[in-house]
Amino acid sequence: MREADVLVPLLEALQSLLGWLRSTKTRGVVIGGVAASLLGRPRVTGDVDAVVWLDDADRGAFTEAARRFGIVARRPDVLAFARRSRVLLLRHAPSTMALDVILGALPL
Repeated sequence: MREADVLVPLLEALQSLLGWLRSTKTRGVVIGGVAASLLGRPRVTGDVDAVVWLDDADRGAFTEAARRFGIVARRPDVLAFARRSRVLLLRHAPSTMALDVILGALPL
């Protein structure tokens, strides 16, 4: 399998994530292996990680808006899990790429 073939699902998931963030006007940043590849040596990663800044009250609508971009929950209790862990465990359904969206917060 060519390297380009391996990267297609990752790029599709990343494009959907960025479209989702833009459409909901949510501030965020891509982190993890994708970000490391941009700053250093490229490497294939199994997921896309991001940190977003989002009011707690907006989590439900934010997660629902993800469906327009083919992004769905990886577990049925995605919002309850996010309340406990501050991570939305999602998947870009068309590519099957996992998306871990960390709910950032300042310690104030």
